[in-house]
Amino acid sequence: MKKFLILIASLSYAFTYTTTCIGISQALCTTAAGYCFWTGTACQMAECHKATDVRACRSSTPAGFLLSQTKCREIPNNDPNFLNQCMEHDQTAMMYAYVRFPQDITQLHSTKTTSGYLVTTIMTAKYTSQYKYEILTVNILTASTTELLNIMNAYVQMQYDLVDPEIHPQYLEKAIYESMQAIRDDVTLTLTGTTNKRQDYYTVLWRMTDAYFLKLRSYQPFYISNKYLINFGFSHFNRMSITLSSQFQSTKVSWTSYNDNGYLELLVIPAEQFGILNSFSDVIIIRPSNLDGSDATLSYTIQWSFSFLGTQPSSTSNIYTFDKIEMNTFISQGTANCNTSSKLCSKTFTNQSTTKAYLIGDPAVASQTNTGRYYTRCRLGRFNWVGSTNICNP
Repeated sequence: MKKFLILIASLSYAFTYTTTCIGISQALCTTAAGYCFWTGTACQMAECHKATDVRACRSSTPAGFLLSQTKCREIPNNDPNFLNQCMEHDQTAMMYAYVRFPQDITQLHSTKTTSGYLVTTIMTAKYTSQYKYEILTVNILTASTTELLNIMNAYVQMQYDLVDPEIHPQYLEKAIYESMQAIRDDVTLTLTGTTNKRQDYYTVLWRMTDAYFLKLRSYQPFYISNKYLINFGFSHFNRMSITLSSQFQSTKVSWTSYNDNGYLELLVIPAEQFGILNSFSDVIIIRPSNLDGSDATLSYTIQWSFSFLGTQPSSTSNIYTFDKIEMNTFISQGTANCNTSSKLCSKTFTNQSTTKAYLIGDPAVASQTNTGRYYTRCRLGRFNWVGSTNICNP
């Protein structure tokens, strides 16, 4: 009995929220308090937004290990809609870039639909209309790396079937933001190499948003939806403007004239989700389209307003375009014309006829460094995280 109690005591110590993850065995790592995970070869600290035991990032005595290592801190006001318990040490509120949506318990499998159809069958089917309701029942958040890409491709494959008016746009939105969460949180995806390359997933992700806007063309000519990880806006040219609000900021796109009928497609996405630091604004993706979905030509003005709670641009801040697949190659489009008194930046772009990705930042945004990055920011940026030392390397 005495030996049994000693064993329990030693196990409880290994499970305590003040203990380092490094050096813990696989058995203990996978069953320990929710701030460690097994990489396949070693145990290391989890990313802040993935921690499930809030004690690990609390400042109470004794302080949690994630807090004592100045990695993560407790979220002061938890949102019951999300799984998040902890946030990056230098943050003061849960950032939209790191929200974690819970799994949909009505969606049982990641490889097949509720009726038992395999996702791979849907992808290769000659006629996919019979599966248009079935694909909505696949569980994206439990999918493996390969399964996720199959599911995303199935949504793209079925884009014309999903135009069905009985399918609400929110089903496609859910598939998109869950896919974004899955891509962001998959530690096996890399920025280099030939397999499991994150850019391959981004390529399909943007094709999913194209399928989504195809849906909206048949749904209604003006639509706005805010989903934290990604915010959607869609407007017929005759509305002359559209505004999307997100965390600490608001983005308005307006135009004074147009030659032919068409639509303005707008996505506003937290930049940190892609490992982009030193950005003042969200990622702003704009595409003018004709009624048939082809590229249209439009001159538009981006007006971006911000609060005192978010990052603060200066009067010399620039607006950049960049590659939305690689998430780099930032090209300055000149000053963003930011007024620090009115908290408003504004820039006009003439005769734009293709998809453009913009953000507002100082020159540092174009020269991202690994300095000060903890796990998530390091992994999502173009850097290497060393779990044994908890250091971000170039």
